[in-house]
Amino acid sequence: MQLPDGPDVNIFGDRIKASYAMARAAIDVLKTTPAGQTILLATGKTMLEFYPALIRIAQEQSVDLTSFNYGHLDNYVWRPSSYPNGPGDEDFIKYLKKYFLEPAKIPEDHFYPINGLTEKPDLIAKKYNEWLSTQKIVAVFLGLGPAPEVHLAYIKEGTSLDKGVHHVFLSAITVARNVGRGEKVPTEAITVGLANIKQAANKFVLAIGKTEEVRLALTGPITNNVVATALRTEGFKETVHAYLDKASAEYLR
Repeated sequence: MQLPDGPDVNIFGDRIKASYAMARAAIDVLKTTPAGQTILLATGKTMLEFYPALIRIAQEQSVDLTSFNYGHLDNYVWRPSSYPNGPGDEDFIKYLKKYFLEPAKIPEDHFYPINGLTEKPDLIAKKYNEWLSTQKIVAVFLGLGPAPEVHLAYIKEGTSLDKGVHHVFLSAITVARNVGRGEKVPTEAITVGLANIKQAANKFVLAIGKTEEVRLALTGPITNNVVATALRTEGFKETVHAYLDKASAEYLR
């Protein structure tokens, strides 16, 4: 269905069906996309069914995923002074290699990582923003962060729409969520900004078990205190396609 103020929303009975539906929609776009364009990848539990579905459908429909370039949305800042043994298992480069890049056989030179192993995160952010500004981004895959800020990537509440890749200290809500999961991760990150997401020709959003987050993002007041409400603003909403499980869509139905 089309929401009154924007995004196309698709509702499915469970997480598997929602994941496969978004994968099919993404492959439909990639079928007609010239090689060499860029896809921005998300991480997190929400994407665990999506990436295998994307790879499987690409194989079934003879879409060559290795013909595209890949970036991603964010990564923790693993300062060598605090992490002398390098990034932990929660590093998002490790995640993407395990769940997408290696299973899809993406060549190493087609992946442009956000290297969080640095004492100079602002410099890494600047260089990544410069790289993204040169790319034609065909698609970005997004999940929704926890309420009430409902971040996209690790973009914090109050961030302007014209902000590019930047260094952030994670919000108290995000830190509490990570601690609750038992994750021993940094409290700093490098994240894309809303300007980088806006650059993508297609914005695919997957929400699984995110009832409150979807309510705030898609039905609440548009405000930069709820980051994902940006998806309903001009320049975003025309190209946003949301895929929800039934639980997430409670307030839409």
